[in-house]
Amino acid sequence: MSLSASRIIQRFQGNAQRARADARQIAMEMCSRAPKNDIEAASLLDFNARMVGAGPDWDLRFSRIMADYVLTRNAADGALTQANLDWLSGRAIPRGIFQHRNLLGLWTRLLAKATIVPPGFAYTLCESVCTHMVREGGARADTVKWLRQVLALRAKEAEPWVSREEAMLLMRTAEELSTCDNDASWSDLYARAFGNYLVVQAHPNPANEPNSLSRKFWLNPEEPHPGKYVGCIAAGLDKGQWFARMSKRPEAARKAREVAGQAADKLAAKSEKSSLWSRISSGSQSSSAAEALVDFLNREAPGLMEGLVIAAR
Repeated sequence: MSLSASRIIQRFQGNAQRARADARQIAMEMCSRAPKNDIEAASLLDFNARMVGAGPDWDLRFSRIMADYVLTRNAADGALTQANLDWLSGRAIPRGIFQHRNLLGLWTRLLAKATIVPPGFAYTLCESVCTHMVREGGARADTVKWLRQVLALRAKEAEPWVSREEAMLLMRTAEELSTCDNDASWSDLYARAFGNYLVVQAHPNPANEPNSLSRKFWLNPEEPHPGKYVGCIAAGLDKGQWFARMSKRPEAARKAREVAGQAADKLAAKSEKSSLWSRISSGSQSSSAAEALVDFLNREAPGLMEGLVIAAR
């Protein structure tokens, strides 16, 4: 440990009754540069535990400095190695539980900045964020933001669109959060992610439209209407081979297309101004995740829900 770091730690340990403001100042000093070794990094993790609720400025500094250290530890050269992940987990989440919520921000930053991550890292992080929301008794805006980022980044190690595994995780989480006071961004994220999964399942050949069906595109809250860029949707769900890949019998797929087309005609008569999704995406009204999903799909792929019911029989 460097002499300066040692003095900083001694100053803190020498006065257990030091005011919170002084503790914050010392922690900021330690966070002003990257740790030189594991002892300094472990001390910074200890300070983070004391700084719970200190504010977003601390969270940002801490996650940035710790991520930089972990991604260069033992000559990792920007990769998140399994050895370095095990080292960090053993000191920050020894029981596998994220007691301090800004650690989720740190893990998310590692996923975003690492040139390579261990297999399954992103999905495990998705599970951890969902578990944390349930443990907190609701989906907070910052937690949902991390989950959105992790889902978008998972394309690097999985596939371009939302997978069944992810969709089922989100469904279970939505059920557990159904009676909670959730930020409106949770319903938005759920609708976009699960909607992406369902559209891809029903699409006759998603590989033909990798960009317009990309999870990153559909999860982007700045894109209010992702469905309009999918060519097959514009042509109509009663055309082509919609629902064919998910139907056990060709007749079921044909019937699904017929029902979807009829439902789309009925939905087209409704005004977009009365859409629940329009109010949810603007943050002016909360909704259950399930309601937001149905309304989102009725807007982005009219008739899809009705067609899915028939195709899945």
